[in-house]
Amino acid sequence: MISSLMPPEGYYDHPRPEVVAIIPTTAVRILELGCAGGALGASVKQRQGCHFTGLEYVAEAAHRAETRIDRVIVGDCETMDFASLFGLQEFDCLVAADVLEHLRDPEAVLRELKPFLRSNATIVTSIPNVRNLSVLQSAVEGNWTYQNAGILDRTHLRFFTLREIRNMFQRLGFDVEYAAASTTPPWPSGNALAVRRPSKPVRSRSTMFPLKR
Repeated sequence: MISSLMPPEGYYDHPRPEVVAIIPTTAVRILELGCAGGALGASVKQRQGCHFTGLEYVAEAAHRAETRIDRVIVGDCETMDFASLFGLQEFDCLVAADVLEHLRDPEAVLRELKPFLRSNATIVTSIPNVRNLSVLQSAVEGNWTYQNAGILDRTHLRFFTLREIRNMFQRLGFDVEYAAASTTPPWPSGNALAVRRPSKPVRSRSTMFPLKR
């Protein structure tokens, strides 16, 4: 029974190429929420010169990340004192790849991190989109069955549609510059996004599956 609750192999060690692809190649100070084993950060560092900091809740995954990226902080990001850890406007990119849905109050965490982001910083995130045909059909049939990974991951505390994702970032003072469907297992049917403060007109590009808004 215990094994059935374990995440699938590679859950903490996936480089997430679809997320890496929208991280600005000009970013030099990057912070990742939930860096897991550091595979994403290692991929970014291989591509470009940068200093990569990761926050990770799972100690075992964090220890692996320490061999791959520049700085790893172990703990719960919802209770961390960011002011004691980071300098004001230290980062020009924040990454949260399938992490925000695991938090009790993701919007509050992002708000607390804003002082440590530069005015032109980009937030790159991947968030499961619960407005998915398979999930909706299952709900119509009376089912809401949690799984080890995916949209109904049993550790998800929050659920989003693309519209609510956009609304959250707009409340935080950011505009969605890029949005696309993510199909990378075990994170299918999510939305990968890049958002920025609207200091200048931004372009919005999107490639969405049906029933994704």
